[in-house]
Amino acid sequence: MIRQLAIWLCLGLFFGQCTNGPTEPGAKPDNLVDETKMAAILTDVHLAEAKISKMGIASTDTTALLFKRLHTQTLKKLDIDTASYSQSFVYYSARPEKLARIYEQVVEKLKVIAKEKEAKVGRSKPSPQ
Repeated sequence: MIRQLAIWLCLGLFFGQCTNGPTEPGAKPDNLVDETKMAAILTDVHLAEAKISKMGIASTDTTALLFKRLHTQTLKKLDIDTASYSQSFVYYSARPEKLARIYEQVVEKLKVIAKEKEAKVGRSKPSPQ
């Protein structure tokens, strides 16, 4: 009897939790990160991925740990918690037109960073004599 009661209680709690919160995948979360801030996060995430891949580390565990650390630092720098970022990413992923606008900003920021780096490298090279 107690076993059946425990099973029914667990099932009731499970189905009760399923009905709470957003009902559709990618529903707009209360703590949605705006598109500009999301673009900044994704820019930093892609730069972190590039930095780690340039290191040439063979261990996938090590690269995963490094990426996790850089990702956490990015979120902390921009004052965004992991849950807000994750829920916002799911929301934008379910809306390709919004995600495309965000990635247009990401591409523009990466172009600016590349130009700045190119200019910096150009200034630091000694001129041939």
